[in-house]
Amino acid sequence: MSKATTNKTPAKAPKRKGEPVALKTPDFLAEQAAQIRQILPQVFTDGKIDLEKLRAALGDTADERPERYSFTWTGKRAAIQELQKPTWATLVPAKTESINFDTTQNIFIEGENLEALKLLYKSYFGRVKAMELFNDPLADKWKVENVIYEVAVKEGFSLTARIEKDSTVKANKVFNVTDADKGQSFRICLDDDLKTATVKELNLKKDDLFICRDVAIDDKTAANLALQCRLKTI
Repeated sequence: MSKATTNKTPAKAPKRKGEPVALKTPDFLAEQAAQIRQILPQVFTDGKIDLEKLRAALGDTADERPERYSFTWTGKRAAIQELQKPTWATLVPAKTESINFDTTQNIFIEGENLEALKLLYKSYFGRVKAMELFNDPLADKWKVENVIYEVAVKEGFSLTARIEKDSTVKANKVFNVTDADKGQSFRICLDDDLKTATVKELNLKKDDLFICRDVAIDDKTAANLALQCRLKTI
């Protein structure tokens, strides 16, 4: 369901013209494959991408970012496949629930997130300024303790590892995770934005393991932290 909403609308705002919308969203996989074929036709065998040929074509190109966690779950592959499927859903104007529907420059959309994003992909590609899409591996309604324990287990910590909030850090919530039995520890912050003040307060050393969310730091901060300590991101 589509709505339009605005706080202030100019008195002589131009009337918005309708744009043709395809009844079906594109086949994203086919489009991506076509783009790869245009750039690297040699990596295709019998109409499909040959991964070995693709690796050879890319040469030494590699992701040099700090080590990342990859959270997985049963059905993840099916979820990715669902993301790639075209949709026949339609955005329906809700004029009675809108303000200045024909002249507003803003659109508020209600609906199932995945279906709505598929519908917007083609019409608004490269034009949307107030919305940023990113992949965050944390599931909806995630709990700090659950995520920390999962990370601890992946790091080889025992289930008896102790989690304590670091009271010396003020700008972010940082937790100390200690495994007394194995004599190891790490610090972790799951906030959306890691503050510069926090990085200074942590006073991390070369052998210290620090874990945070990928969306919480920019490339410059990530590079500095990687030089300062053992950085891993979620």
